[in-house]
Amino acid sequence: MSISTFLSFTVFVSTIFFLGIYMDLLRLVWLSLLIAGGFVWLILLLSRRFFPRVIRVAAGPAGVRRLLSIVVICYGGLVLYAFFRFCQDCIFPDHPFYFFPVCFLLLTAYGTRRGLDTLQRTARIASVTVAVLLVLTVVSTLQKLWAQRQFVVSSFAALTAFDMPGFALQTVLIAAVLLAQTLTLLLTADPSDDASSQLRSLSRGLIRGIGASSLLYLLAVLALGSYSFERLTYPIYDMLSLPGVAEYLDRTEFLMLILFLFCESTKTISIFAALGRAWSSR
Repeated sequence: MSISTFLSFTVFVSTIFFLGIYMDLLRLVWLSLLIAGGFVWLILLLSRRFFPRVIRVAAGPAGVRRLLSIVVICYGGLVLYAFFRFCQDCIFPDHPFYFFPVCFLLLTAYGTRRGLDTLQRTARIASVTVAVLLVLTVVSTLQKLWAQRQFVVSSFAALTAFDMPGFALQTVLIAAVLLAQTLTLLLTADPSDDASSQLRSLSRGLIRGIGASSLLYLLAVLALGSYSFERLTYPIYDMLSLPGVAEYLDRTEFLMLILFLFCESTKTISIFAALGRAWSSR
């Protein structure tokens, strides 16, 4: 499978949607995303110019692939558990914890069996919906911020009061997650296709995904306030689902749930595909 721009965008845009259960998301998380994304983008740029054959890691010795799969297993476990906890806390609080994970894993296992090429075709069709949803979210949030300009000014002023050690640690952790995501996509790549082109698509998806995610978190900080933002585990979802906070999207938070489900299912299928490639006998 060749890496497409939209597939990588879908994976990267949801980088830290649910990682609030592992770490406190600080008010400058949007800046951490940009810095970490720029660092990974620079690595991809240097690889494309000086070492494009790095993508052939997917066709390397079995021992190397299986060693790299340890990173994918750890990353995948953290990502899936965080997503399942979100679903348990916000969507299915009255069901046993194992209810949604079993259904979700069966669905993604079926998607993996159908192949990532089918997934990419579906992703291209859904790209318009995802883009429109993100644009509506941003425009609606900007309208609310304009209506509450005084509150936004105080929220923006509070951005200057932050914990530098915590910010640095947060940036490093996000960079580590992005590197794990990049490795996962590299393991799903087709080594017979043009390596430079696939790395270029990966870079474009990274820039667009991190840019969109960073913008969403910046708007969440301004809409919720810096201090409230840092007390929330899922600030993006809370910004859209609390009527007292986001009247402009009242009763439409299910649209973001569709986006979450699409992004996480795509990410999970790519994880399964990477592990299948890593442990294959070929």
